[in-house]
Amino acid sequence: MQNILKYCDNICQLVEFYGEEYINHLRWELVNADEFIRKVENSQIQKERPFEGNIQLANQIGKKCDRWRNECITEVTEKMWQLPTNKQKSYVKRMLEQMSYIQLNHPIGKTEIFETRVIPDVFRPIIDFFKSEGIDVPRILSECRKDKGDGFCSWLRIEEKPLSSFIYKTQDITDSFERLFTEKHRSHIADLITRLEENSITMNGKFIYSKKNYLAKLLVYLKEEGIVFIEKPTPAIKCFYRYFGITVSEKAGENTVTIRNLTDIYKNGIAGLSEEEKNEFALISSVFISVRK
Repeated sequence: MQNILKYCDNICQLVEFYGEEYINHLRWELVNADEFIRKVENSQIQKERPFEGNIQLANQIGKKCDRWRNECITEVTEKMWQLPTNKQKSYVKRMLEQMSYIQLNHPIGKTEIFETRVIPDVFRPIIDFFKSEGIDVPRILSECRKDKGDGFCSWLRIEEKPLSSFIYKTQDITDSFERLFTEKHRSHIADLITRLEENSITMNGKFIYSKKNYLAKLLVYLKEEGIVFIEKPTPAIKCFYRYFGITVSEKAGENTVTIRNLTDIYKNGIAGLSEEEKNEFALISSVFISVRK
């Protein structure tokens, strides 16, 4: 549970040194007051707000805050993916309890940025991720409030739908996917996606091929070639599949694939691939050749 607590501790330190107005996650463009007035006159105020401080410093702090945010969410998602299904609910419950504790007892819970930054940019994407994994968050929330009162995570409504799920999908899942690739290969990820579509493996970003173990074998090949770096196989496999719209679980189901089958493929490594498969993956990954040279 230290991930979100560490994030909040770090943000509080920045607030102490620079003030709340400098805390941001690079989700808004900061402009000075004079420029803001000109934007108002041109009706361009939806994505901008007046800022009278040091804009360069604010952007530097924003990069740091955004890095902490991404690290926090990534740790939560990877931990969730490592857990067996029967332990995921208790993990989500503990996360909600930690969020409630922060709201009621942590110094950041008494600040304005808790409402404007922490909840929308950190807590809600985590909640939406839990829902996307099939966790009945409203039921867990209801059970917690029976024991701890209505003040428990009062910012979260029981009937609330995951309004920010699209944001989570396009931003955090994409970020996690890209981090699988070594830095020098990331500029060719779009080319890889295009190659997969040309080979009728994916369509509009979704996996459509009949053999669901295809992506696991591709991941093995990319690792062998040094195109991706994998420290923990299970989170990496789930992240790779999630990006293409496939859920990895312990039990097979519609639009899902079992983690046991995929980890077996990963353990077999390059030796588990046929010559035909290696030739196909070599062609697909040839978009990275210029980098490897």
